[in-house]
Amino acid sequence: MFGFKKNITTISDIQNLIIKNGQTSAGEIIRDHAINGNLLCQKFLSGAALQIPKEKRTSKLKKDIELFTKLAAENGDPESQFNLALFYTQEVDPSKNTFSEQDIAFLSKAKYWHEQAASRGFAPSIRSLKNIKIALGEV
Repeated sequence: MFGFKKNITTISDIQNLIIKNGQTSAGEIIRDHAINGNLLCQKFLSGAALQIPKEKRTSKLKKDIELFTKLAAENGDPESQFNLALFYTQEVDPSKNTFSEQDIAFLSKAKYWHEQAASRGFAPSIRSLKNIKIALGEV
């Protein structure tokens, strides 16, 4: 795509790509690399999207956050596993007295990803996992 064949292996590669091609074209190239398994590109896109405040996230942006964070999480990155769990937790409406089926589904997904990160010794997920289990009535 866009004639870019070089593998992206460092943040400097991403920065140079943006400088040479502009944000839009570089974004498409980075996206293509992320979809094709480049962990750095997955983490870059996930991290950039997660910086956008929750209330300003469109449904398309939410899908991109989930896609790229999940790809990085599936690649075994514990920080991405934690971020994906956090993303799912943030989808739960805390103002209600009870959880809906959708809330329970989001919490179950969050639990799974916290377990993955916790199994790699990622301390924030170890702490968060306890709270998720309490919320799900497992403790």
